[in-house]
Amino acid sequence: MSKTKRLTFKLIAAWICFHLFISSFLTFAAQESAPNTTNSTSSTNTVFFVSPTGNDSSGNGSIEAPFKTITKARDTVRQLIANGMTSDIIVYIRGGNYYLDSPIVFTPEDSGKNGFKVIYKNYNDEQPIINGGQSVTNWTPEGNNIYKAKISNVKNFYTLFENGERSVLARYPNQGAPREGYLRVAEMVDKNPNYQFKFAPNEIPHISNITDLQVNYWPGGTNGEFNWQQDRHGVTSIDYDECIISLDGRTNYEMGKGSRYFLQGAKEFLDAPGEFYFDSTTSTLYYYPRKLPIEEQDIVYPKMSRIIEFRGHSETALTQNIVLEGLTIRNSDTTKSSNSADDIGAIDLRNTRNITIKDCIIHNAGVHGIYMHYYNQENIIYGNSIHDVGYSGISLFAGWVTSKYVSKKNIIQNNHIYNIGQISGGEPGISLTASGENIVSHNLIHDGNRAAITIGAAPVIANILGKNIDGILATEENMYDFSQSRKNRIEFNDISRMNMDSQDSGIFYTWGPGKDNIVNNNHLHDSNIYFSFGFGLYLDDESGHFTVTNNIISDLQKSGGGTLNGSLYTKSVENKLFNNFIINTPNAQTGYLTTGPNATHGPTKDITFERNIIYNGGKDLHGTQGWTDDKFKSFDYNLYYNENGIYTTSQTKKASLEEWKTVLNNKFDQHSIVADPGFMAPEQGDYRLRYDSIAPALGINDIDTYSIGLKEDFKYVDKNDPLDRLFLMSDTNGIKSYVDLNTSTTKKAKLTLKGRSVIGYPYDLSDAEISYVSSDPTVAEVSSDGVIEAKSDGVATITATVVPKAQEALPNNLQSKLKNAIALRVGNSYTYVNGKLTPVDTENPEVVPIVQNGRTLLPLRFIAETLGCNVDWNEAEQKIRMESDKYTIIMNINDKEYMVNRRKYTMDEPPQIINGRTMVPLRTIATALKKQVFWDESGIIVISDIENIFNKENDDLLIKTLNRMFPSPLSISITALVNDSFDSVVAYTDRTVLKPDEVISIQAFGKTKYGRYLDLKDAKITYTSSNNNIASVDNNGAVTSKNMGTANITAAVEMNGITKKGTATVNVVDAIIEELNISLKQAALSPGNSTEIVLTGKLSNNEPLKKEEVQVTYESSNPEVVTVDENGIVTAHAEGKSSIVATVNRSGSVSKTSLNVIIFKDDPDSLPKPWKVKNYGNASGTATTLDGSEFIIYSNGYDVWGNTDECTYLYQETNSTKEDEVSITAHIGPMTNTHKDAASGLMFRSSDSADAKIVHTRLLPNGTTIIVMRKEQGGGCDYAVGPSFSFPEGATLRMTKKGTTVSLEYLRAGTWYNIMNVDIDLGDNVLAGIGIFSHDNDQIMEAKIGSPTVEVKKASKK
Repeated sequence: MSKTKRLTFKLIAAWICFHLFISSFLTFAAQESAPNTTNSTSSTNTVFFVSPTGNDSSGNGSIEAPFKTITKARDTVRQLIANGMTSDIIVYIRGGNYYLDSPIVFTPEDSGKNGFKVIYKNYNDEQPIINGGQSVTNWTPEGNNIYKAKISNVKNFYTLFENGERSVLARYPNQGAPREGYLRVAEMVDKNPNYQFKFAPNEIPHISNITDLQVNYWPGGTNGEFNWQQDRHGVTSIDYDECIISLDGRTNYEMGKGSRYFLQGAKEFLDAPGEFYFDSTTSTLYYYPRKLPIEEQDIVYPKMSRIIEFRGHSETALTQNIVLEGLTIRNSDTTKSSNSADDIGAIDLRNTRNITIKDCIIHNAGVHGIYMHYYNQENIIYGNSIHDVGYSGISLFAGWVTSKYVSKKNIIQNNHIYNIGQISGGEPGISLTASGENIVSHNLIHDGNRAAITIGAAPVIANILGKNIDGILATEENMYDFSQSRKNRIEFNDISRMNMDSQDSGIFYTWGPGKDNIVNNNHLHDSNIYFSFGFGLYLDDESGHFTVTNNIISDLQKSGGGTLNGSLYTKSVENKLFNNFIINTPNAQTGYLTTGPNATHGPTKDITFERNIIYNGGKDLHGTQGWTDDKFKSFDYNLYYNENGIYTTSQTKKASLEEWKTVLNNKFDQHSIVADPGFMAPEQGDYRLRYDSIAPALGINDIDTYSIGLKEDFKYVDKNDPLDRLFLMSDTNGIKSYVDLNTSTTKKAKLTLKGRSVIGYPYDLSDAEISYVSSDPTVAEVSSDGVIEAKSDGVATITATVVPKAQEALPNNLQSKLKNAIALRVGNSYTYVNGKLTPVDTENPEVVPIVQNGRTLLPLRFIAETLGCNVDWNEAEQKIRMESDKYTIIMNINDKEYMVNRRKYTMDEPPQIINGRTMVPLRTIATALKKQVFWDESGIIVISDIENIFNKENDDLLIKTLNRMFPSPLSISITALVNDSFDSVVAYTDRTVLKPDEVISIQAFGKTKYGRYLDLKDAKITYTSSNNNIASVDNNGAVTSKNMGTANITAAVEMNGITKKGTATVNVVDAIIEELNISLKQAALSPGNSTEIVLTGKLSNNEPLKKEEVQVTYESSNPEVVTVDENGIVTAHAEGKSSIVATVNRSGSVSKTSLNVIIFKDDPDSLPKPWKVKNYGNASGTATTLDGSEFIIYSNGYDVWGNTDECTYLYQETNSTKEDEVSITAHIGPMTNTHKDAASGLMFRSSDSADAKIVHTRLLPNGTTIIVMRKEQGGGCDYAVGPSFSFPEGATLRMTKKGTTVSLEYLRAGTWYNIMNVDIDLGDNVLAGIGIFSHDNDQIMEAKIGSPTVEVKKASKK
């Protein structure tokens, strides 16, 4: 037989064997019923099994003889489907660890065909773990808590995991709390700022081997302020003489002075638990374990960055129709340089369609959790838990500048994404770049350093217009064809705790996306800006043509030292914002903010802002950073409410809401009103509108809050996460806060009660105790299962109360924190001891921790046993003896003296017997046993060995979770309206007194007999005037005043065959009050002094307000400080503050104004030496101090400007020469009672004359820094603008004069940063101090100054 024939025979034999082999699989598949089959269109599917105990050589893939590896199953399926498919193929992956040597790659040859899918999923509820790493076992001690092991099969790796927790590449400085552990660039290297930077002398320790050394940095730009992305590069050299570090790659922005960075990857840095270092030159891993013995810890090093790949060959040869379900994918590596990590995911897709990743856990990814490159369409990412990722959770990227539209129509839904950006902090939870028509919905995203969701690409105006892209010229007509992030729907996402280490960002952020994106029904909440500035929902440059609707933005900037410039901020054109609620963000500078035109990115204009609620939403309701008349297409029907009663805007200027309404001939907010929107319980997150809310009359609708976040089929719920909030809905009125019933037709309504946990999981109420009660059963009864039945006319409140069952164990996010701790709450009979639920007293549930005289008392037996002490009780002597292995404590009942190891001490509150139990003071016992006690105002107490176990700023969610772990009833209510009906019409206007030729709007509001406002969009409304010669009205309710007199404007509303009328009376007068001011004849008042109020004003006819034509009333907000009589005589009684309100009525035109008054003692002699105070010009002011460190300065001076100054100056004489170095340092704190141009700040003066040479570095009330210089005595002034800060935090500033140079600096995070240098000759004997002025001679302002310090360093003599 020839060789050819023998070979042919062998191939035929092999072919026969293979088909017999496959036949056995098909026979097995026909006999096996697949559980939870996904997308099956056939009653019988082909099934294989994979198990860690299987065998790839002898196994046939049956449940009895499974394969060992997924790749073997993949290869078998590949051969099976080569000629097509007649059913789904399911590969069941049994529970256990699957350690990979290389990524699992699916290609087009592995794709489902003929409408069927290939499904790789877990078997039943087993948990298969696809591990991209390998456990380390060959440890030997190195000394100083460090162990080492040889790693032979990798060149390098950059992350490590101990017991599922990411370890830290050894770094300097060590990692601290969030935003800690950074160094700051000392100086920018001007010649090479993207490759080098300077460090401070002696700041960097000596490093013997820089082979693996990296710099991890946030490049701050030339001013060091940017914190947009966190990157890393290797180090090529460290010059310790010149203090310069050189990098092996280019930073995206300059490493300017103040840029944050740390070093990592040197053995010298290995000094803290959880740190590791891999020496690539010797292949040796060094590790400082968190726990010992190290042999019992699961320590894993990653072998790959991609774990599973879906890799199509091209855009026409796709990998498709494959499902991953129920798998855990973990432990992948990152890269040495961030530039090489941009396109890597633990699950990695390129050239795919119809790939489903469902119900998987993806964590400890070194780069992205899921990454989709370029062509990816119609893929589904559903129900996954993606957490602890180095970069983003899910990223879709198809290029920055491209004409190709290849990434689209993907669904990212019902995923829990958290602990994002652990290696590259600028990465979001979900990112869409040049990707369109995607649905991103029902995701829960929290705990990230920057944005939760981003949409972007290269902005077309700045980067594409006029350029040739892929052979096509981009013009104004076609430029949006190159912007592929279009038509995305971002909806029902729950987003919180973002922007934790970044700035100039939003919780939701876009930059340069395409057109027609929709942001709908999301909740952005509980996030802060911790430094610099940022926003809530932020549509940045060229983010136009968005529809933003039904979103809730709430509870932002409750803490943090940065500035929230706007809760909602939009740029660009044609954005439409409807029915959004901005709630309880009072520390925002503005509720809604826009910007002006930009030379690079084009205009911001044609915005529609309608039917939104701003409720305690910011210091200003809304504003802009650059006004143009085409800014808004429409701005109306909004509802505003501030608890402080102040309604200001900053659009064309800082102005009242009333002034804003007059802009462009009354174009804006004509139908908007000021009123409490009537949320049910906003402090509890219940944002339903009460039945009597006026919001529906403006066309504002309820927002569906329960549907926001994870859906009820999400599988990875932490069942120990406690119940946090309730949702109550009805089958008759859906999500509304009321049910509309009647006794003849709709008699009943069935309630549905839902809950969510603290984190945001759907909460299972099946084990909870639920009750319903009606406030008036004669109106409406409610059954035990929540069915309301109408009985008679009226209103009844139906309340559902839930008492959740106590959780037996702590939730995941608290387990490691409280593993060796005792957690309890005052007044609660349960406690958590080492993570387990334990009664305080097993015999008596009435025994609880109590607070007495400010001290917490606990049962003796409980505290002793849980802290490992033996207790001896001497009844006769009423003596307690507690003994541990180190301490003996002796106490007596009702005796404050006690002993610890024979040393006597005194406690604040003695042991007592209360209700038959011996109660002892917690603080005393804990201190004696060297335990740490954390206490929260809510009554939470934690006893542990860890000092400051919780940081109240960073751990607010954990504290809230712990509080909820101690069950207490939660309630929610709904209102039953029985036999309600259309009853009346209100003709509403906020102005009833008009001048001639003025136009206002009358709005018709329909109300029911129980006070419910109706939406009249389908009603017929007609308006009439009783006297058209005085005031006429058109069909839209626009009233035009004509002649003096009174007219009644009637609105008639016809709805459902019923007509009701309402009337508003307008009074047309010759002129209305347009301006009103009050001031004090003597602005500076001390206790015992009196002065007269000066009232001035202007009428609309430009005539001055005449006192004899008006009636005036005065009122003081603090009569103990100031009183004012009916004649306007003001008398000061004591130091303090008060507001004087004047109400003026002229022929029905009523106007109010107020004046804030500060009463102070003018006693300059009380200042500590050598401080002095001086007033320049007409200023009247003084300075006081209580402790010598914090000063308060008062002034009514007008300005430091021009040829002479008018201010109050707190200063010291320095007796310095021109060559001496003189510095003044102080913290410029908040100012009160200020004009917008008032100022407070550091000042050098060449003399004490009002026209002296000066340098004044001052802060304005909005936080802007202005530097004013007068370089010649009696000459004019120049100025420069410095950085912005925020109040009440203020800023610490320093001015230093040396020779003829004055340097200006500010302090941030312990580092001084230069603002600018000024060349000025101040001569000898310069004065150094603080200068303030109110910019209003009639108004005294107050400025707080912290720790002002003047230093003089004498110049050395030559």
